[in-house]
Amino acid sequence: GKDFTASFDNTTGLITTYVYGGKTVLTEGPTPNYWRARVDNDGDSLDTKWQTANKSMKLDGFQVKIADDGKSAVVTASIKLPGANNSVQKMTYTVYSTGEITIKADLQPGEGMGQMLRYGAELTLPIDYENITWYGNGPQETYQDRKQGSQVGVYETTVFDSFFPFVRPQDSGNHTDVRYMALESDKSDVGLMVVGSDVLEAGALYWNAKELITTHTDLNKRHPYQLAKPSHTVLHVDYKSRGLGSNSCGPQPLDQYILPGNQSYSY
Repeated sequence: GKDFTASFDNTTGLITTYVYGGKTVLTEGPTPNYWRARVDNDGDSLDTKWQTANKSMKLDGFQVKIADDGKSAVVTASIKLPGANNSVQKMTYTVYSTGEITIKADLQPGEGMGQMLRYGAELTLPIDYENITWYGNGPQETYQDRKQGSQVGVYETTVFDSFFPFVRPQDSGNHTDVRYMALESDKSDVGLMVVGSDVLEAGALYWNAKELITTHTDLNKRHPYQLAKPSHTVLHVDYKSRGLGSNSCGPQPLDQYILPGNQSYSY
């Protein structure tokens, strides 16, 4: 476009950079994601193949079609996930001359796949994209089964305040029923806004799921102070994530709050 550049990797089918007005807004993503850093309540009824499903993605088809009027282009990528029983992820990007991009993400899990923790995507921005504004449940973090005390409204927070330093690093800062979420930088007049055609879940931290994931036996990443020094901001935009339940001392989430691996997903 006249004021922006969206670059795609034709070996992965994913966006590698997005630059608007000469300023880098995205350095990676949206990258499909099926996992979160486990919270203490996340039990063992999960299919751990989803955790690394996006690390062995194989592009199965890539197509670019420019509209006759030259004002938009549709980029379609079909991606196989060999590490998840050959599940198929389809990403359809409609890039407009204004710089707006509409994305549709369709997932068909492979035969025999079990529950995932999250279905969505991660977008990596420069670390100075610190300020978050969202229209959805708030002002506190919420999950599917932990939102009764919230109210829909427009709220503001920061990436720094979205991370809660649990003794063991785990997911935090999630927001439900999100209509839009915007990230802005004090150093730039260009921000990023994500708007859903339906309500979404979203949040932003300094680490992606892989960087935040740890285990009780991982002595090198057992506490927050051992996490890698922040070098970027990671916005996750999701169809949904699994409810929290109370499996650290009680039952797992109710059936309506889980993400089974035997059905397709689209958002």
